[in-house]
Amino acid sequence: MAKEYNASDIEVLSGLEPVQKRPGMYTDTDCPNHLAYEVIDNSVDEAIVGTLQINSC
Repeated sequence: MAKEYNASDIEVLSGLEPVQKRPGMYTDTDCPNHLAYEVIDNSVDEAIVGTLQINSC
């Protein structure tokens, strides 16, 4: 029979502990380069948005 699950079984993680404990929830561990692509893509998106906001003022 399965063990009962209750509030005392919940572990609260802070900072980067969740990423260190379960990296697969945050990035594709089969292709670590994907994380670099995401960082670059998000940086380019932010740069474009920032440039558009400055030019439209």
